[in-house]
Order: sequence, then C-alpha cells, then structure tokens
Amino acid sequence: MASATRLPLKSILFTGTLVLGIGASRVNLRSHALSFFTGSGRNSRILAAVILLANLKNVPFAWHYRVWGAILRHCLFSKPRMPPALATSSLFLPVISSSYSPLSECDYNLHKSNSTYFSDLDVSRSHLVCALLQPGIERLQHNVREKLVLDKEGQPVRARWLIMLGGVMCSFKREIGIYEGYKKVDGEGGKDVDEKAIFASAISKYVIKLGRLTVHPEVFLQASDMLPPKPGGWSSMSNSGESTPETLEVETTEVEVTDEWDWRRVEAENKRGLAIAEHLGALDTLHHEFTGSQAPAVGRYRDFISM
Repeated sequence: MASATRLPLKSILFTGTLVLGIGASRVNLRSHALSFFTGSGRNSRILAAVILLANLKNVPFAWHYRVWGAILRHCLFSKPRMPPALATSSLFLPVISSSYSPLSECDYNLHKSNSTYFSDLDVSRSHLVCALLQPGIERLQHNVREKLVLDKEGQPVRARWLIMLGGVMCSFKREIGIYEGYKKVDGEGGKDVDEKAIFASAISKYVIKLGRLTVHPEVFLQASDMLPPKPGGWSSMSNSGESTPETLEVETTEVEVTDEWDWRRVEAENKRGLAIAEHLGALDTLHHEFTGSQAPAVGRYRDFISM
C-alpha cells in the first residue's frame, strides 16, 4: 500500500492505455472473432472461454487487480472528500462491497472454501482503510511537511511508510453456495442484523509504520480528521518517536448516547470494541505452544507441490 502513491501511476496508466489503444487499432478484431468461434478446434476454445469467464474472479492477477483497484480508487483517482462535520460520525460506520463465490472458490461440498474468505477480506479491508483514512495516508506520506512523527532531535522522520496487516481471525457461521452472491460489511456494522443473514465474521489487526517506528492509531486517526476535539488532546508522537498517552479517561457506563460524536462517545465506542479485540491480541502468545524438535510429531507429509 505504501508504494501506491509513490509512483507516477496516472502517467503510467495513461501511457499504457494509449499503447493498448494503438495496438488494438491495428488488430482486425472481427476476423479474430470469426476464427475463434468458427475455426478448427472451436469447441475446445469456446469451452475454455466459458470456464475462464465463469471463474473470472480467480484468474491469475485478479486478486492484485481487486486490491490495487480499491487502493488506487480512494488514494489516487477518486479521493474521498468527507465533510468535517460528518467525519467523526463515520469512524465506526462500515463500508459495503459485494461479491460472489465461483466454482474455483468452492470446496468438495460446493461451498465457498474457508481459505477464500481471507482473499475477499483483503479487498474489503482495502476499501475500508483507504476510504476512511486517505487524508492520514497522504499526510504520513508527506511527514517531512506535516511533521506527524518526529525524531529525537525534533525533526520529522524521513522514512518509508507502511500499513501492514498484523493478524486476522475469521469465524464461520453459514455456508455460501456456488455462485451465491453476498455482501462484505467492513467496520462495526451488523449490530442489529439477524444472525441468520451472517455467513462469517472476522476481525483484523493493522500496524502503521514509518520506517521502524510504529505510529500510534490516534495520531493516524487524527491526521485523517476522524477524531473530535478532546481536552488535553489525543495521543501524539513525541520527539523520541514514542507515543504519549491521552490525558483523560472515560467510563463507558457514564456516556450518554446522543447524536453528537464527541470525544467521550468515541472513547466509549472504542473501549466497547477493544473488549472483543483483546481476544485477538491474546493469540499473539500462541506461538509459545510450538514445541519444535523438542517433542515427537504424529508424522511428516508432503503436499502436492512442496520444496
């Protein structure tokens, strides 16, 4: 995600489109189409084309197209212009995208394979992060100008920024049938949705880096204009590159629910979500259960393709 805004992508895409357009103008598409559908071996070609189109979602590089399409849409071609008055109230809202389960994603029961949920999550998470946090991404990219993160001398850190996936957990509720359509709701949506309409639920952990420094989430959210004013301010990155904690605390039971998203309501909603996120964080110690060569194993087996 970090390199998306570093390259002259508009120029590259314009040049590529121009080259493809010139190349296509020199090709006799009508004769090629007639040869494809009427020439020798047409049945095999038509069958291959049908299979390809029926599984277009999983052809080579389709995942890259879907993920980069989401990133470039929000960070380059159609940057979100969220009014400041609505930004804070949008912090915990979901983004919705739709997809379907082709044959190439199904297991032997003709249901969507569990492993394919994660590739769909890659796409929907890209929409969520970039749609909400594009201003922060742009400011972090120009940290020298914005001075979000400072070094020990008080100078803005000059380093490459990254938004990295630190972990993901998915809980499966119902099967998705072959070519069945579904919607992906990323964020904190679905609180009042009938559980029978939910196929799976997932939680992900992101880490924002500037070089070797970890950027505090509140710093990034504030840079994205997603946090309301707070007495004493939110967390910030000190000259040492470490984060300084917020100065005020709030009890979730004391917050009155109103239409206004002030700092107390944001804190309360954040703490409510952290109660669930802590369980994902507990899995960070799971690797300590690995015994390596210190204990026997049931067996060692080779996969179909292995080194």
